[in-house]
Amino acid sequence: ELAEKYETIKRVRLGSLEPDHITNEMIEKRNECLVVLNDATGVTTDDIMGKKRNDDISMARQLLMWALYELYGYTTIDIGKLIHRHHTTVTYAVKSVNTGHLPERMERAKQSIITHYKSKTCSK
Repeated sequence: ELAEKYETIKRVRLGSLEPDHITNEMIEKRNECLVVLNDATGVTTDDIMGKKRNDDISMARQLLMWALYELYGYTTIDIGKLIHRHHTTVTYAVKSVNTGHLPERMERAKQSIITHYKSKTCSK
């Protein structure tokens, strides 16, 4: 009984008792963005989804968060769940991309994501 209570407390702290709003469509959109980013930057999906923090990987990861928020309209909480980050990290990433000066390579990657998004939404 004590172990059961402990597991309940752990689930509440981790937020796993609240409904999970992550859909297959959201996962597909994330994966599409990952492919576009990989093609545009050479940063692998594993690196973007992983813990490494060098400049190219961090910027590619921030672009992913920005795209899911700005283009697809996902919440910071849902994006955090999709890429295994805290929602405040997502907020920071979106602000950084919106207000920062991206290196030319990353600006091209951003444009690639926008072009991909427009091609998908205009074809429907």
